[in-house]
Amino acid sequence: MKRKILIAGLLCLAMLAAGCGNGSTAADGSLTESDVTTVKTDDGSYTVDKSAVLAEGKIDGDKQKIMDAVESYVLLFSRAYNGSVSIVDGDRIADSESALEHECDSRAVVLTALGQQDDTRHDGFLPHTITYELLDIQDGAARVIVNYEPRKGMEPWREGYIFTQEGRDWQLVNVIVNYNGGGDAVLDNLAASDDPAEWTTTYSYSQLPRSAYDGLHEYGDYIGPFGSGEVDLESLKYEDAIAEYNRTENK
Repeated sequence: MKRKILIAGLLCLAMLAAGCGNGSTAADGSLTESDVTTVKTDDGSYTVDKSAVLAEGKIDGDKQKIMDAVESYVLLFSRAYNGSVSIVDGDRIADSESALEHECDSRAVVLTALGQQDDTRHDGFLPHTITYELLDIQDGAARVIVNYEPRKGMEPWREGYIFTQEGRDWQLVNVIVNYNGGGDAVLDNLAASDDPAEWTTTYSYSQLPRSAYDGLHEYGDYIGPFGSGEVDLESLKYEDAIAEYNRTENK
């Protein structure tokens, strides 16, 4: 049974993203869209560059719902590293991808454990800029690729998000993690795909888990059994070092 627990800050973020932008005012007093907006949160503010989305046309209700969801996940995972653990809302995960809920929750737990061991941990992992590289909706499916630039001291990266429409809602089908560049090839292939049926099948979590492309196990594999919450950081760091070495050698 899915847990009906909202992501901490999800609703707040949605309202902020909708109402705290830097839109300009037209001659008739109506608000027009701006390529870059500023979102204010309790953690400070960050900018959202949506010029690539606007280049394809006006941001309608469905696009805005998807953007709000993507930004809420970016905040959830970045805040986890800084010690604020939240879990995803299971009702926002596609029924066909129920295992994704556990993996997203596990990612937050692992990031928190990593942050606790990082002597230099600070708000630098929180977003400075979120740039939309791609947002495409076709036939009840959506693919999103974002570039996320942390505030300071951390390397930027790309992530991919797949959604399917169920009624008026957009349900998450996968998060393509691109830690240290391990998912770049997958994201490039996703960007090149123009088949919405492929997005929700080939790029779904059930067919494309992190272990299939990033050289690492699933986040849940690093957490102790029986809900202990203990994270095997030594194995995680060892496998991460091996994967990063292999990626460097293959460039």
